[in-house]
Amino acid sequence: MSGLYLHIPFCKSRCIYCDFYSTTSKENLLPAFVKAVCKELEVRREEANNDIINTIYWGGGTPSCLPVKAIAQIFDTIQKHYQIAPDAEITLEANPDDIEPQFITEIKELSINRFSLGVQTFNNNQLHFLGRRHTGENARKAVMTIAEAGFENISIDLIYSLPQQTLKDWEIDVNTALELPIKHLSAYSLMYEEGTRLTALRNRGIIEETEDELSVALFNSLIDRTTTAGFEHYEISNFALSGYRSRHNSSYWNNSPYIGIGPGAHSFDGKYSRRCNKENLMTYSCNPGHPPHSIEKLNDAERCDELVFTALRTCEGLDMEILTQKFGNKIARHIIANAQPHIAGGLLSQNGNKLKLTHRGIFLSDMVMRDLMIG
Repeated sequence: MSGLYLHIPFCKSRCIYCDFYSTTSKENLLPAFVKAVCKELEVRREEANNDIINTIYWGGGTPSCLPVKAIAQIFDTIQKHYQIAPDAEITLEANPDDIEPQFITEIKELSINRFSLGVQTFNNNQLHFLGRRHTGENARKAVMTIAEAGFENISIDLIYSLPQQTLKDWEIDVNTALELPIKHLSAYSLMYEEGTRLTALRNRGIIEETEDELSVALFNSLIDRTTTAGFEHYEISNFALSGYRSRHNSSYWNNSPYIGIGPGAHSFDGKYSRRCNKENLMTYSCNPGHPPHSIEKLNDAERCDELVFTALRTCEGLDMEILTQKFGNKIARHIIANAQPHIAGGLLSQNGNKLKLTHRGIFLSDMVMRDLMIG
């Protein structure tokens, strides 16, 4: 068993671009939620098959808005029912506005050893537009507070292709991030998801999406600056100093098994089955240990497509020898045939058994992957 994912759905406010399951209601629901999480952890412990848990990831939502006492209660339950590796990576997602010295002092008494901060941008005007609660200065101070408390493994998230963002704006964001004592950086292009306020603003003509040409320039600038600073571009949206790749997220890209706990959390058995808890806090809390959920059984075509999608996201690329062993020569030949136009077009490279996205192909990865899928 590779890891545990804990979905903490609470947020103090909702960002205009977010389509993850979350709620701004907390106080009355928190005790029942914590009880339900602890019970689900207990009930589902057999799914771990007594395997060692190598990573634990607190995501959301905003896990840092939980009282430390609640985090400790949940973590005590994990320690009681699961075998955790001595060197386990234990990540807490946090909003910079929640990072206060007292919070960090209390958190340090737990086993959390990695922070992932949702900075998004250091530009105050853009932060206000996105609905973020912190300022650029809050974000800088949050990183320093965590580092000065002795935490080495710090990651931050940034978003590019924001409305009216210029190349200079983005270069300032990236440079500011790299001047801080971080070991990992995730950077995502702004997505216009259905049902979000951001998409509603675009549909009403109030904002416009960034032109593709500028988005490519922003992405190329990101790659150039991070690699110059010694960061490895190990996954499409992720950069790390040596030894600081996200082990938890890497397990997703390696199709390793994990258990997802909480409303809306996903699980994967590493082979044929995916589970998704219903996205409803009230229903989750009222059914402690047995939340309503759906289970998806994957056929060979779907499993192959997942391998193609996840492997091509990484710097290691897609190993056709492994794919052939799992799914046979016929499927492998189909994928290689469909890859040829993209190899010729400079979007894919082939080195022995490995297919990899090129620098130019990374930005067009969705199209390339879609062409290689068989499902």
